[in-house]
Amino acid sequence: MASCICGHSSEKDVHSIKCNNCQRLIHLKCANLLAHQVEETQIFYCQICRPYTGPSILKTITNSHRHNRNAENAENLPIQTGTPDFINFMKKNQAISEAKPTEIRKMRGQQLTFKELILTGFDRPILVETTNGLEISLESDFNFETISKYYAGGNLIDAIEVTRQIKIKHQFAYLLAQFELDKDDRRDVYSFRINMSKDSFKHENFHPPRIVQRLSWIDMYWPDVAFKPRLSRYCFCSMQNAYNDFHIDIGGASAWFHLIEGEQIFYLIEPNENNLASFEKWIQSDNLHEIMFCKNVETLFKIKISKGQTIFIPNGWIYSVLSLQDTLAFGGYFFHSLNIAKQISINDFLRSLKKPELDFQSFELINWYAAPNILKLAKESLKNQPPKHLSKGIEVLIEKLRLWLHKSKSKRNDNQMLTPKAINCAKIIRDLSRCQKKKKKLSKDLILKTKIKERKSSLTELDPIREEKTTTELPFNPEEAKIKDLVETGESNNLKLKFNMKLAQNVIRSK
Repeated sequence: MASCICGHSSEKDVHSIKCNNCQRLIHLKCANLLAHQVEETQIFYCQICRPYTGPSILKTITNSHRHNRNAENAENLPIQTGTPDFINFMKKNQAISEAKPTEIRKMRGQQLTFKELILTGFDRPILVETTNGLEISLESDFNFETISKYYAGGNLIDAIEVTRQIKIKHQFAYLLAQFELDKDDRRDVYSFRINMSKDSFKHENFHPPRIVQRLSWIDMYWPDVAFKPRLSRYCFCSMQNAYNDFHIDIGGASAWFHLIEGEQIFYLIEPNENNLASFEKWIQSDNLHEIMFCKNVETLFKIKISKGQTIFIPNGWIYSVLSLQDTLAFGGYFFHSLNIAKQISINDFLRSLKKPELDFQSFELINWYAAPNILKLAKESLKNQPPKHLSKGIEVLIEKLRLWLHKSKSKRNDNQMLTPKAINCAKIIRDLSRCQKKKKKLSKDLILKTKIKERKSSLTELDPIREEKTTTELPFNPEEAKIKDLVETGESNNLKLKFNMKLAQNVIRSK
């Protein structure tokens, strides 16, 4: 038997296909075929024979709703995710409503600041319609035609073939060439992403929005070492009708996406208790590609994102993405201080699913690296009333830090590094706990002051004339003034009671 067209033998290579004309065994790489394409090829002709035989002949497509497009007796089988029938269903599904103003926040780039989000929280998706004020850094000529300037064609890429929902690995040049085909000539539908922070990508002039850089714990606090995770800068490439099924981002991180070219629909589900329970049941099922997850949730809405728009998705939200056109996007993922409690609870939830692709193994470390900054926020909050979501987040973080420190000391850490050597973990926990205690004491004192003021105000409203008479007729009492001053500054619990009794006696005397 003749060797492959590359000159090397392929007899022992399982990844090969036989030419029906010359009987050569051709490496799939040399034939420019993938494993799933071999299964759909009825007659194959190699590159040497094609000038005489014509192109290879594919099997007849018998259905448009199954991953196996040549399956027999498929008419009674359910629709599977990613197939043409599934895509049409998602596009035309009238049961999925457009996002309401109460479900998604629309903001200008200038409004999207750390101060604004720390006060109002980040519990709903945010849509920014232009780049003005976002301070996104991109090359002006970055598009499908020029992307090869920034990333070498020989690099291997992990991609998804959408119509069959299978993962493949292929050279970037091959995948990019599929976008250049006419839409009617496309055999497959691909979706993939490139990490723009790696050395293989020329990324000097690509930076996420200023707010992401300001919030991202990894970018802000992780030491600049070799094993530093890189999550905030990705290039996403999706063909028309590419569909990324419902998911929660790795470790419960937040996400951001800026569309450079194309148009997409985001289907968004709030991560409440019932929806998370439905997600767990669905993701653990053996036939999840035959289950319409969108039919099993309480709240689901969609929003269309067009060229030039940017969407920010909070921690733990369940979402899927459908590309209406060939789409090029700049985006990424980030952990931050706005939803600490939710961030931790979602990470715990994802780990309970035991799905490696959802587990961010450095989650403990990034919380430790961020803890000194959280301590600064806690100290600043002593000067004024902090937002409830921040106070709750700090309390949950303290509990988790104690647990991780205990596991680290007891060596029951499942071979994961739970504590960094560069941080005095025990001291961080003590300082955070002290800040929380001080804050609670100040809150109680503030409540007491408010109640005293309300009591005095109510007495004045009941009889303002007598109150005025009381204040004018009663002689000045230095001791009473001192007691009152001490009460207002919260320095003596015993004197508070004495002052209230004195105040009541004065009211009785005035009557």
